[in-house]
This record gives sequence, C-alpha cells and structure tokens, in this order.
Amino acid sequence: MDEERVVQQNLEQEETEDKREELQAIELLKKFGDIPVNIEVVVGKAQKTIGELLNMGIGSVVELDREVNDLVDIRVNGKLIAKGELVVIENKLGVKIKEIVED
Repeated sequence: MDEERVVQQNLEQEETEDKREELQAIELLKKFGDIPVNIEVVVGKAQKTIGELLNMGIGSVVELDREVNDLVDIRVNGKLIAKGELVVIENKLGVKIKEIVED
C-alpha cells in the first residue's frame, strides 16, 4: 500500500510541476502578445508551364488542387498551424478554424 501511495504522490507531483511549467510558458508568451505576425490562408495550388501562363488572360480560369468542400490551410509566418473553412462576414471573406495542426 505504501508503495502505491508513493507512486501516486510522485505522479501528482510531476503533474503539478508540468502544470506550473505550462503556466509559466503561457505567461512568457503573453509578453510577446503585441508582436505582429503574418497570417495567410491558402485556398489551393496549381502548377502550370510558362507557356500556359503566357496564354492566360482576362477570363482565364486556373484549376486548383482542392475540392470545393476541402478545408483551407492557415499559415502563420509561413508555418501551417491550422485548417479551416471559408466564411463570409459582412461581405468580406474570413476563415473559421476547424482543426489545429500538430507538429
């Protein structure tokens, strides 16, 4: 019984330390809260030859590699961080986050 209690106490102590480190990290990040970042939303991609580009003009259509209902990529400073869906907000485009991308 004592061994189980010691193991349990050790686990609780580790969890407490992990939570404390997480809170410290969050507080540190808050100090950088006013630093601007670039956010871009990637709807899709296409690959064309130079000849195909030269033949394009007003009214040309570029077919992208995504389906209509596919989620778009949300990138911060070029790094993929999430996926979302396009939405309209007062006549402007927006993106609603649907998934957070894990490393």
